[in-house]
Amino acid sequence: MSRAVRIGRGRSRAWCTQAALAQAALVGAMVAAAGAVVACGARGRGGPGGTVRLNWHAAGSDSASDSASGAMLVPGMATWCEGTRIAVVTAAQGDTGLGIVLHPRDSLAAGTYTISTPEPPSRTDAAGAALAFRLTTAATVNGYRSTAGRLTLTRVRAGRVWGTFTAQARQQAGTGTLTLAGELTGVPMRTGGPACAS
Repeated sequence: MSRAVRIGRGRSRAWCTQAALAQAALVGAMVAAAGAVVACGARGRGGPGGTVRLNWHAAGSDSASDSASGAMLVPGMATWCEGTRIAVVTAAQGDTGLGIVLHPRDSLAAGTYTISTPEPPSRTDAAGAALAFRLTTAATVNGYRSTAGRLTLTRVRAGRVWGTFTAQARQQAGTGTLTLAGELTGVPMRTGGPACAS
């Protein structure tokens, strides 16, 4: 049976810790720290209409009954780090969490970002992104890192971002793979602060 997760208002300190762990799979120590701060600081501040929708299933399977299939619709938060010119988007429910790092050519703008393996990004002219996903089921907790995909920001306006993405991700401690597809809808974005500490 497909897992559907919808966020509630109350989140515990344990949620904050686990969401931060989800972000530790991201690009380098600076981004892991940023993910932890965003996860802990974004509680209840997603704002009206600021959501991340995510669907996932085991690669090569379209079955909604697959044990590794599911969906969530949760508030999201984005942080723009001016010094390093990266944006960090996070969303979590319980022990399941998503983290996306975008490194644009210059400032964050609408356009296409190629999703690749989370490694410390080299500053090039190509806009890129990386993704990490922590999936918790009744029996297991698995971390996944992106291997390929595409993210399209359709709008960046008035401190909010909109877009869609698809990605393939490989299990960190195993051979499993997932296909992920998601949508960012009016996710609020703040600039700077502790989330951008290197």
